[in-house]
Amino acid sequence: MISVLHLIDSLRGGGKERQLIEFLKASESCDEIVNEVVLFKNMNQYEESKNLSVRFHILKRRIKKDPTVFLKLRKIINTYKPDIILSWGTMPSVYALPFVMNKKVKFVNYMIQNGICKVFSKNWIRSKLTFPFSDIVMANSFAGIEKYPTPVFRSCVIYNGVHLDRFEVETIPSEIRQKFGIKTKFVVGMVGAFHPRKDYHTFISTALSICSKRDDITFIAIGDGQNLEKEKSRVPQEYRELIQFTGRQSQVEEIINIFDIGILMSNPLIHREGISNSIIEYMAMEKPVIASSGGGTPEIIDNHYSGFIIRPSNPQELESKITFLLANEELRQLFGKRGKEKVLHAFTIDIMFKAFLDLFKELNAQDE
Repeated sequence: MISVLHLIDSLRGGGKERQLIEFLKASESCDEIVNEVVLFKNMNQYEESKNLSVRFHILKRRIKKDPTVFLKLRKIINTYKPDIILSWGTMPSVYALPFVMNKKVKFVNYMIQNGICKVFSKNWIRSKLTFPFSDIVMANSFAGIEKYPTPVFRSCVIYNGVHLDRFEVETIPSEIRQKFGIKTKFVVGMVGAFHPRKDYHTFISTALSICSKRDDITFIAIGDGQNLEKEKSRVPQEYRELIQFTGRQSQVEEIINIFDIGILMSNPLIHREGISNSIIEYMAMEKPVIASSGGGTPEIIDNHYSGFIIRPSNPQELESKITFLLANEELRQLFGKRGKEKVLHAFTIDIMFKAFLDLFKELNAQDE
């Protein structure tokens, strides 16, 4: 039995948080591994976590970089005695540092989940600090490995994975359309947080341009965050039925199911995607995808085969690809089927979990 202690900032609705939950769900049927989880913030937006046989510890920080957390974490580690500490993020990697420097516990440093790392940035400094003491530096994309100062001989890539049963939607599309008052023939959507790293500005600019020319498309933006109200304010009253903001949704798969096209635009100045959960989810539901270039996106989308990869911050190109795909139903269906095949080949939870388990076994065997 291999014991793993997972460290993560919180369980807010985000990419790495979803991957941890998927991993824990997969672990429930495996008797070779036991997990405990440490959260550094009391936030959990995943109802399914309550049904897991996993112990969650919450180490509240009184300030952003609270030094007392090290004392609380030491108590948990001394009690649990994990074989492996797995950090999901940059600050959790820093918190793990005092407990892995003596090499008595293996350290999997999973802080690379994007495709950009600027010299002297926060992530660059934390990578320089923690990588030398990591048994494995892990990323969810090869693009991430290339951008960070990674020790090649101690690095690996494990792609994100999804439970395919999440996408077996029972709610019929007409009910979702009625719920959101959608009367148009087509639906184009983007799922992601309204954070500067996501380029909702380009998505909304494109929607406004298209809506000024035609009225048969509803654009849906799914997510919340600091830029939500700013983007809402850009939409005049006359287009508010055609450009909708749903906020955060717990059953996002039901809404993706009515998409004709899934979009993901990122802000290239501050963020490059690693392996995007949103793109995988679109493809798992056989939706053609249009996404901005950079990071690990080309590792998911085969350009002009299962979707389109376009230049960042380019509403004219995004509009061109949307109108082209909506005019070609057969191509949309073909792209969707090819995308689903790619997910089955590389991005299922079974593939991801096996890769994690093989890594844990390899690390554990080094002490035998």
